[in-house]
Amino acid sequence: MGDQTISTNLLLDALIKNMESFDSDHKSADNFTLSQFLKLVAIIDSFIAGATVEPDEEDKEALVKNFYLQTDVILCRQCNEALNSRQDAHSHWQTHETKTTSSSEIETPGPGDPPINPPLPLETPAAVGSKYLDRNCIPKNMEYLSKKVKTFLSKDADEVARKLHLESYYIQQDQRNAMVVMDLTSSLIPNFPLTKCYLFGSRFFGTATFESDIDIFANLQNNYCGRKGSFGKLDPRKSVQLCAVILERNPLWQILCVTATARIPVLQVVHKSFNLKCDISFTSGLAHCNSSLLNYLFELQPTCRALVCYIKSWNSDSSLTGYAIALMAVFFFQCHNLLPSVHHLQNDSRTARYIDDWNAGFTMHTLTQLQIPPCTMPISTLTKQFFAFYSNQDPNFSLETDVVCPFLGRYGIKKSMFHGPDASGIPTEMFRLRSYMCQHKNDPNRLNLFAYDRPFVIQDPFELCHNVAKGLNECQAAKYLRKFHQCSIFQPSTRDV
Repeated sequence: MGDQTISTNLLLDALIKNMESFDSDHKSADNFTLSQFLKLVAIIDSFIAGATVEPDEEDKEALVKNFYLQTDVILCRQCNEALNSRQDAHSHWQTHETKTTSSSEIETPGPGDPPINPPLPLETPAAVGSKYLDRNCIPKNMEYLSKKVKTFLSKDADEVARKLHLESYYIQQDQRNAMVVMDLTSSLIPNFPLTKCYLFGSRFFGTATFESDIDIFANLQNNYCGRKGSFGKLDPRKSVQLCAVILERNPLWQILCVTATARIPVLQVVHKSFNLKCDISFTSGLAHCNSSLLNYLFELQPTCRALVCYIKSWNSDSSLTGYAIALMAVFFFQCHNLLPSVHHLQNDSRTARYIDDWNAGFTMHTLTQLQIPPCTMPISTLTKQFFAFYSNQDPNFSLETDVVCPFLGRYGIKKSMFHGPDASGIPTEMFRLRSYMCQHKNDPNRLNLFAYDRPFVIQDPFELCHNVAKGLNECQAAKYLRKFHQCSIFQPSTRDV
C-alpha cells in the first residue's frame, strides 16, 4: 500500500489463530519449518525495534473497525469500495459520516405539526401460504411436444445415455478440475493462509457436460462446518466481494459476475489458461457434502447416474437445475427400493457431521449390506417410468401435493405436513427441521423459510429447510407436468426420426 504502516489485518489474525490451534502440550516441526519460524521471529524483532508507535490510536481503531485491511488493498465494510492508503480510507469514511450527520439533521415536526413522513408500519413476517398444497393446484397446460423433443425421444435412449455417460465420466476424470482448484487455492492463500478449496457439483459426481461450469467451495477461514456460533469470520457476501478484488488483480482470472445478495453468494470467474468458467461459493461445506452423497449413490447404482445424464440432456428448458434433476432421479430410485434413504444412511451416529446444525454425514454401505439389488433395467425403460412417475400417473405420488424427499426416500411426504403453526405434522425423523421451523416461524426474511408452498418441492437431503425447486413458477411447473405426461406416452413415428 502507499504508506508504510502496519496494523491488525486478516493475515496477522489468521496467523495467530493458526498458531493457537496447535496442542499446547506437544508440538513437532521439521528443521525447515523451524528455520522459517526463526527467520520470522528475527524479522518481527527487527520490525519492533525500529517501529514507531503512531499516536492516532483512535483513528487506527476506527480504521480496523470500518475497513477490511489486506496487504495490498483496504476495503470499506459499508460500501465495499477498494482504497490504496490509510489517508484515502480516512477521507472516504468521512463521506459516510457526513451522510449520516446530514440525515440526522433533518428537521423534525413540532408537537402540533403533522409528520413530514409518516412512519412505515413494521414489516410483518413473510409467512408461507397454502396455495400449492392440494390436487389440481397447478393449472393445466395443453402444449404439445416440440419437434426438438420428439427428435430427441426418437433416438435410441440406451445409446444416447451410454454416450452421455461416457462424456460425463471423461469430464469427471479431467485433471483440469483439480488444477483449477489448486490454482484458486494458490491465488487466495497469500491473503487467507487457511484456504482450502473443494470441488463439488456435476463435475464431481459425474453428470457434467462439456459446457458445465466448475463449482468450487472456497473455505477461507475454517468455515467448512458453517458459521453458526463463530465470530470474527467474514460474512459470505463480504468474502465474495473481497475475493473479487483479489482475483481481479491476478492475471490468471477474469471476473464475470459478483452475486453477493443471493441466498448462497457466488463469485463467477473464468480460469484464463483453460478457458473454464468457475462458480465459487464461500458459505459452508454443505454443497460438497451433497455432491459426495450423490457420487456415492451413483456409484451404488450407475444406472441412476446414466438416467440423470439422459434427463439433463432432455431438459432443454433448464428451469429445473441439474441438481434438482439428480435429486428427482435419486428419489425415483428410492421409491422403487433401489436406493437407501439418507435417514437410513445416518443411523450410525459415529458418521454424523454437523454443518450449521444439519447432519451432513452418512455411512457408505454396499448394495449387499443394504440388501438392495443392482438395477439392470435399460435406460429406455427407466426413462418411461421416470416420466410416468412425475406426471401424476403414480397413485402414490403427485408433484402437486407431495415432496420429493431423498432424506426419507419414501411415498407419503405431503406439503401440507409442513403447514401447521406448531410444525406438529412434520415427520418425527425430521426433528431438526421441526426445531428450525419453530425458531423461524416469525422470521421476516423469506430466504430463511422452508418454501414448501411452491408448485414443486424438492427437498435438499441434508439442509431440510431448502427447497431446491423454489424458483420454479406456476407456468413452468405446468409445462413440466404436461411434458412428463407427453413423454411417458410418446411413440416415435417415421416423421420424428
